[in-house]
Amino acid sequence: MTIFPAWKDSLRLLKPSSLKLFGLVTLKGIIQTYSSFFKYVLPVLVLLAGIYLGVFVIFPEYKGVLNIIFYLIWVTGSFLIYAAARPSVLPKSYSYFRAFGCALLFFFIFDLCANYLANLLNEKIGQVGSILTLFSEPLVVSPLYGFFILFFLDSYTSVKNLFISFKRASVMAWYNYPICLLIFVLFLAIFNGISDLFVFMVAKLLGYQATLQLSSLGFSDAVLMEDSEILNYLYIARFYFDLLLLPLFASVITAFYVKRVHEDFKRYE
Repeated sequence: MTIFPAWKDSLRLLKPSSLKLFGLVTLKGIIQTYSSFFKYVLPVLVLLAGIYLGVFVIFPEYKGVLNIIFYLIWVTGSFLIYAAARPSVLPKSYSYFRAFGCALLFFFIFDLCANYLANLLNEKIGQVGSILTLFSEPLVVSPLYGFFILFFLDSYTSVKNLFISFKRASVMAWYNYPICLLIFVLFLAIFNGISDLFVFMVAKLLGYQATLQLSSLGFSDAVLMEDSEILNYLYIARFYFDLLLLPLFASVITAFYVKRVHEDFKRYE
């Protein structure tokens, strides 16, 4: 199947009958994912947040260490949320999530190196590096990033399979590009709108002057305040708020991933 028929095939998901069934499956997945998230994933994130705050209070000058811990929280959270969202014959428990410990370590190192390379290229060659960064940063609503994690979770843990999983994720994103773009834009607007509105409301409750400026994709980068220090803390709060929203997106991506793998397994081998 060439690329245009493949795109047309993926868009069949938008047909009312297909969309209704997909919506029901996704809704069930959202409920199950949030259940596992609050039981098993959130306690881990709270522990990591406690470590971050401890280092911040005792060693505030160690900004490099703080950045790595902060990044670890995001990668760990997103990785475990997709582990919670993926279908499994094993019951979701601490044992289930512990089994992905080695895979998480491999993925974290790979992701960290990919971001370092992308940032380095961005400094050297500007726009090309910025484009590459879109593929390496843990974007909260990136279908490619979600596919990457899911393929890796479904494979044997090894460095080789990291690259194979990224290749398979890229193939899935490319052959389903129109629907992936639609999902990306839709959730980008939802996440930016809800997250920035959250920051705005918290700022108002704390008595700070803040304003919102509506953009084409929600309220992205639109919370304007005079106190830049408190704004930094509010954006950290937004970071954790995004993690609370991520199971919603992960459930949609996982449902789509399972559907496409079952329908055209050979393409994504």
